[in-house]
Amino acid sequence: MPLLLIGLACVFPLAMYCLYMAMLHQRSRATMIAGPWDFVAVLAALSGFLLVGGTTILFALHTSVRDSWLLAGSVYNLRDIHTRIGALTFVIWGLYFLALVGGAIFFISRRRPVTLVYHVTPDEVEPMLDAAISRLGIPLTRRGARWLIGIVDRPLAKSISSDREFSGRGIVEVDGSEASRVTTLRWQYATRTLRADVEAELTRELAAFQPPASPATLWFMTIAGSLFVLMIFFLATFLLIALR
Repeated sequence: MPLLLIGLACVFPLAMYCLYMAMLHQRSRATMIAGPWDFVAVLAALSGFLLVGGTTILFALHTSVRDSWLLAGSVYNLRDIHTRIGALTFVIWGLYFLALVGGAIFFISRRRPVTLVYHVTPDEVEPMLDAAISRLGIPLTRRGARWLIGIVDRPLAKSISSDREFSGRGIVEVDGSEASRVTTLRWQYATRTLRADVEAELTRELAAFQPPASPATLWFMTIAGSLFVLMIFFLATFLLIALR
């Protein structure tokens, strides 16, 4: 019985995330999301596996807990079982929890230079980004997927030494997926004001853009539907065992 509830807790956040992604791809306008917030949504989707699933695996290392779960023990006697667990297991669980928190903070901070645009392809974003930068009156040079904003005839090997020297200049790399209609802007360098101005102008361009239907909507809806069916199976099985 506990394993059924654990499975339900792991699958539910992932199903809700798939519904959220399907909603983004079904909107009539593209959606721009900052990289840290996008990764927070991913963490929320995996929270069941990271918190409940990881805790289950750690505590299942103890024989009494593992035997109770495998033999379909009642959820009401878990407290008595956990009182017999050694202190080492709780120490390992505490370290695991700290590792989750530290890892989440680390990866969220690493996503700060990233901005994602859902329901639009890189080929569709490029002319809008070009128009946004041109409206700001900033010179632009392209080198493959890298856009050099305000940096003209300057070799890439030259290091950017300070914000004062490169005020109003930046380098952004544009890539993404044509199939799933997601574009990623990776800011390799930019002053805070420049990035805010460019993304504000790009948001105006996106507001006037009407994207075609995205196949990713059907993909995420199918995954979410399958996960909800699995949750219904877990819940029905749990109720059958509980009422037996």
